[in-house]
Amino acid sequence: MKLNNGCTKKLTLMGKVTLKTFAIPRLIYPFTVFGNPNIRIFNNLTTEIFKFIWDNKPDKIKRDILYQNYE
Repeated sequence: MKLNNGCTKKLTLMGKVTLKTFAIPRLIYPFTVFGNPNIRIFNNLTTEIFKFIWDNKPDKIKRDILYQNYE
């Protein structure tokens, strides 16, 4: 899955996160219908999402910090 296909404009970080929130449910639905996929599929999806958010550059915030609770 390529999230940045067709995106000709530069999006802000907030715009990318908003776009991602619309893309994730489209991925979750087939997984609920067809069962549990291989863990490599989830790893590839995670990598693609972070590449999209950070414009194919290294992460600016560590992922383990991003996965923490809001508090």
